[in-house]
Amino acid sequence: MRILAGCLLFAAASVVIAPGPEDLRNRYGAPVFQHHDESGKVDVERFRASIGTAVTANYGSDGRACHLGIGMPAPKDPPFAQTKKIPSADKSSPVTSDPLEEWAPTGLRGKLVNSGTFQSSQCGGGSMFVYENVYIVQGLSFCERGTTGATIDFLRDVCPRPADMPHTPQQSTWHQPMKLPGN
Repeated sequence: MRILAGCLLFAAASVVIAPGPEDLRNRYGAPVFQHHDESGKVDVERFRASIGTAVTANYGSDGRACHLGIGMPAPKDPPFAQTKKIPSADKSSPVTSDPLEEWAPTGLRGKLVNSGTFQSSQCGGGSMFVYENVYIVQGLSFCERGTTGATIDFLRDVCPRPADMPHTPQQSTWHQPMKLPGN
C-alpha cells in the first residue's frame, strides 16, 4: 500500500512540477503563438495570461514544459504590440506571484540549493533561486518596486540545463547547455 501511495504521489508531483500544453491551455485558453520543431512537433507556445502579460512555454521531448517565461512580452512581440500594462494598485505585490506558485508550488520545488541577487542597471535586477527540481529567476524593477517577470526552468532529464544557472555542489551531469536558436 505504501508503494502505491508513493507512486501516486510521485506521479502527481510530475504533473504539477512540469505542466504540459493541455495544462496551459486549460488555464489560459488557446495559444497565440506556436513554433514547431523540424519534425513538426510543437516545441514553443505563447499564451496571453492577462492584458499585456504573456506566458511562454518551451517543451521537452516528452511534451512537458522545460521552461516557462512569465511576464511582459517585448514591445514589438505580436499580438501584444498594441496592449499596455495595467498598473497594479498594490505595487508591492509581484505580478508573477500566482503563476510561480501555480506552476512551481513551493512544496514541490525541493530543497533550496543556491540563491542570489543581481543588478543589471540602475533600476533593474533580479533574484535567482536554484532548488532541487526547478530554477527560478525573478526580474525586479527597483525604480517601480515590483516584479517585471519570471522564468521557471524545470530540472528534468529531458530538459537542457539553463545557461545562466549557477553551478551547485550537487549539480548533475545530465544537464546539457541550453541551445539558443541560430547557434
